[in-house]
Amino acid sequence: MHRFFRPLTLSLCFGTALATQPMPLLAATPLPSQHVLIISIDGLHAVDLARYVKENPISAMAKLSSMGTTYTNASTAVPSDSLTSVVSMMTGGTPRTTGIYYPEFYARNLAPAGSDCSALGAHVILDESVDADPNAVDGGASKNGGSPIDVAKLPRDPAKKCAPVYPHDEVRVNTVFEVVKSHGMRTAWMDKHPAYEVINGPSGTGVDDLYLPEIHGIEVTLPAIMAYDDTKTEALKNEIRGFDHTGKNKVGVPALFGLNIQALNIAQKLPEGGYLDSNATPGPLIAEALKHTDASLQTVLDTLKSENLTDTTTIILTAKHGQMPIARSELKTVSTSLLKGLIGDKMGANIQDDVMLVWLKDQSETESVAKLMRAHPELGVGQILYGDALASVVGDARTDPTAPDIIGLVNHGTVYAGKSMTTRGADHGGFSVEDTNVALLVAQPHAQARTISSPASLVQLAPSALKLLGIDPNELQAVKAESTQILPSL
Repeated sequence: MHRFFRPLTLSLCFGTALATQPMPLLAATPLPSQHVLIISIDGLHAVDLARYVKENPISAMAKLSSMGTTYTNASTAVPSDSLTSVVSMMTGGTPRTTGIYYPEFYARNLAPAGSDCSALGAHVILDESVDADPNAVDGGASKNGGSPIDVAKLPRDPAKKCAPVYPHDEVRVNTVFEVVKSHGMRTAWMDKHPAYEVINGPSGTGVDDLYLPEIHGIEVTLPAIMAYDDTKTEALKNEIRGFDHTGKNKVGVPALFGLNIQALNIAQKLPEGGYLDSNATPGPLIAEALKHTDASLQTVLDTLKSENLTDTTTIILTAKHGQMPIARSELKTVSTSLLKGLIGDKMGANIQDDVMLVWLKDQSETESVAKLMRAHPELGVGQILYGDALASVVGDARTDPTAPDIIGLVNHGTVYAGKSMTTRGADHGGFSVEDTNVALLVAQPHAQARTISSPASLVQLAPSALKLLGIDPNELQAVKAESTQILPSL
């Protein structure tokens, strides 16, 4: 059996346990920090971190591991998409509580964009598609009155006089940024799409300094993406020095801040990228991406030191998602048109990455569509969840207006591609261990290195960050709803 892949049934059980079982508190309450810095190296598996630290003992990652707790059995929420994961990380809740199942979904309680709200059922998209200009790094803000979001592309809410529904309106619970800000502390975050303003939370104002350069406006080459990452690293340096991300305004160092880094994610996906084998031995592009990312981390550590913040800052190093398949020899590309041809006009929305999510316009068709999908093995789906089986893992579409009606857990190595992405070498969003078993390292001032092998979840980051800042984690609504605990042995 592939080293990093469990059978679908086992992956499913693992995901369920993380979604529904609170983690025990295994250590005394951590001492408060003045600053918590969260860095997501998207695509960084647990095995990637372990290998890099071992082979590069004087690297920034090795320095962080020497002063922190490494969780070798950490997992994302499922589905393991970037947006789904960051919302879970910043709320302490899984999609059944946050309402964010994927950056594209069908909302049965909303009306389509541009409509008069006389009919319900809206296709909602939370990525570059809602930008005023998806091909501009500023999302078209400079040509749209300062806002990168095109309001004409947003769904409408009949319950609010047909008002447009902004991304942050889709979140049902408060975020860690909103809680920290309510205590008079500054917040900041950087990510890859203007639509990721979703992490502002329901208030729409949770993040004081939100920097969201549109990655879709960047050429998809490793040098271009590394330069994109450098832009955010420079912005982070400005924040560490007490300025906003532009470096122009002196505002004070955030109590809670961070960013995501994209180079590894792109190196894993590019046709000329990938790993050399199933043991996750880095290919040339992955090795280059990791080296560049580590250099960025070292810059961050040097800046913290120069600003005398090393002793008051906890750094959480993780990844919103992994990537599947690790071994390119196991890649099986399936066209997205197969599913669309089968379901046709019955489909409200669908996602096909290395998982298949389906929302139907008429939910009475759920069982018949699931049976139709099961009858077509060429779709690459190994297990189909709907009804009670789906409700026990992710959410119940019969009561939740944004939950998918059907989820297809794909055969290992299956990645879906449309006409514009036929050369994609890997993807994320699914339930496999390669998607969900990500790096997680919590480096605290003056702490000693240790390894925790018991299960941990990225859903625990939000309450852990609050605890580190001396704030009650139960101020997070999702934490109370799901009894989410802080990370074990902080």
